[in-house]
Amino acid sequence: MDPKVQYKEIFLEEVNEQIELLNQLILDMENNPLDKSPLNDIFRIVHTLKSSTAFVGLSKLSTFLHRLENLLQQLTEEKISLKKEIVDIMFDAFDQVKVSLDEFAETDEVTQDFSVNLNHIEDLLSGKHAVQQSSGSEDKKVDEDHKNDNPHGFFNVELYT
Repeated sequence: MDPKVQYKEIFLEEVNEQIELLNQLILDMENNPLDKSPLNDIFRIVHTLKSSTAFVGLSKLSTFLHRLENLLQQLTEEKISLKKEIVDIMFDAFDQVKVSLDEFAETDEVTQDFSVNLNHIEDLLSGKHAVQQSSGSEDKKVDEDHKNDNPHGFFNVELYT
């Protein structure tokens, strides 16, 4: 067997195991949000994925994982709080990583456009919020009507402060 093909198979097997583990860790965080160990494990896995993807030449994916790692580092250092919008971005990011790896398995390249998720991550890292804030009474009513909306069942957070 060609060594390049063999290494690719090993790489894909390992990263797919890590992606599966990420999904389980997110569920663990969902079930016990006060336990910091799932977040620390997610950070470690994303760091490993970043390095592994860089090693095999997937620089776009590695750069994306690096920015996600920066966000996770801010969370682990408690410089930012874990909120619903961050959890949503994590779900979207891990889905996009999985799609990218599936694409690489089939075509030996990654053509994914990471810009939307990168912009969300950059906004969070710079202190901007994806949800526009306003002090109007109409927004407070929207907040009251939707404060328990939670598509991932993770955290109840107020979207407007």
